[in-house]
Amino acid sequence: LVVVSLIGCSSKTHKEDHQLLTVKKTGTAPSLDGVGMDNCWNLATWHPLDQNWLGEAYAYEDFNGRYKLSWDENYLYVLVEITDDDLVDNYEDPLKLWWDDDCVEVFVDEDNSGGLHQFDHNAYAYHIAMDGNVVDLAPDREPRLYNDQVRSARATNENQKNWELEIYKHNDTNID
Repeated sequence: LVVVSLIGCSSKTHKEDHQLLTVKKTGTAPSLDGVGMDNCWNLATWHPLDQNWLGEAYAYEDFNGRYKLSWDENYLYVLVEITDDDLVDNYEDPLKLWWDDDCVEVFVDEDNSGGLHQFDHNAYAYHIAMDGNVVDLAPDREPRLYNDQVRSARATNENQKNWELEIYKHNDTNID
């Protein structure tokens, strides 16, 4: 499981901004082929995925990752590069046990309000599976596919896996 927290979520009334990143706007959207050779990626900075949120610590040789960000008026773009010898995709049904499969998980709090994502779409926790399906929990506490909000492409070269994501920018007034 790879987690990219673009804007952290919190239940505090006042939240501090931490780890603010400057993200360059692109004039030309990336091609979404999973390769990451587009001009917007050449101009973007790599950021490490170096926080272990769950489970045992892992060796850098076994797993490491990094990501780049870009945006335009309608989309947030994310390029994720993962080095891992084995990705797991055990469940065919994208709405069953999706958290047990390897994926890229992106947290987005569009208005930086610190809103919750679980059962409340003031923020989102997109789980992007290896087959491209996107799952999050809906306000009715049931998993839903959000394939209309995130498009992705994945490419693999030996132990390196790239995800290229296009995430529709919205706010909590246009949720499902």
